[in-house]
Amino acid sequence: MARVVSRLGRIMICVGAFMGGYILGMLAPALPAKEDEGEGRTWFELRASPRISVASDKPLYLMAYIRGDESEEFYCPKIELEIDGERVSTRESDCPSFDNRDEFPRYWVWYWKRVQGDHTARVTLLRAGRVIARAEANWSVQ
Repeated sequence: MARVVSRLGRIMICVGAFMGGYILGMLAPALPAKEDEGEGRTWFELRASPRISVASDKPLYLMAYIRGDESEEFYCPKIELEIDGERVSTRESDCPSFDNRDEFPRYWVWYWKRVQGDHTARVTLLRAGRVIARAEANWSVQ
């Protein structure tokens, strides 16, 4: 015999699924992003916000982060931003030596016009002409 679920029962199932997803979403920032990203490790990531949007006058934000411990390898790099395969920005810093530093720059932000379509940004960190890290982010504008 087929089991009949009332309308209230279906609503409760949906609410339970939503709350379970919400709780997991709240716990996700507390969990490490990758297994190899722990103590003594430094890594690099790029985020686009919002990842899905409609065309508007509001900018899209691209945020690059150095995460983890302070590492001389990641200190004061040259930063190149490419969007859809075209280099659009290069940043270089004139920093004191790693031992004499006052701060350790950890993030960079770019503002980009929202253009319809699917897009990819790639940020490359270079030190002495050698690639030390690369990260990508995707977004879509309807």
